[in-house]
Amino acid sequence: MDVQLTDDGVAACQKARSKVPSDAVATCVTSTFDRCVRTAELITACQVELHRDARLNELDYGVYEGDPFLAYACWLAEHGPRVRPPGARESQAEGIVRMLTGLRAALGWPGPRLVVAHGLLVSVVQWAQSHPYQPLTDVFLPAARCLTPLVIGDADLRTLIDTLLRDLAEGARRRRGWHVDLGVFPREARDGLATVSAHASASRDEDEATHA
Repeated sequence: MDVQLTDDGVAACQKARSKVPSDAVATCVTSTFDRCVRTAELITACQVELHRDARLNELDYGVYEGDPFLAYACWLAEHGPRVRPPGARESQAEGIVRMLTGLRAALGWPGPRLVVAHGLLVSVVQWAQSHPYQPLTDVFLPAARCLTPLVIGDADLRTLIDTLLRDLAEGARRRRGWHVDLGVFPREARDGLATVSAHASASRDEDEATHA
């Protein structure tokens, strides 16, 4: 859902400007969502060439679009990352592949570059940095902090993206199971997920799942 930045969001972007000096950025790439474009404009003071790439857009949540995240989280814990929610054009895994493809394409623009995207992509990249030798099986990742720069060199980012894309393709081919970790949620949000996670096993394969 393409919502606008609030007044607090605008103020936060202006405050974050000092973290990303515009004279140190040659190119800015954002999703096509207005809040991302506006964030980029505020951080760079409109002094940097800006490119929009729909591959960086937020995940399509289908019928859960605009609802509290817990509703989608319950569905995801049960059905896994490779099934499309009702009304959605992509699964979580397909959305991550799309975003990673867009992020890799951003490397084609002159650097240094600033990429302004959505939380899921940042969470995936941060997870991969922290777990370089593990396959991405978690459907819930720690939330990325808003307006906190993540600095990665081109070569390291290219390797990280290519590794993730290969792993996601291999996971789909082998119908790898998924892992539900409620520890990434605040305590008050866990109760709503506890029941469904009890039968969304951390080790089951998709061909054993009720939706398969």
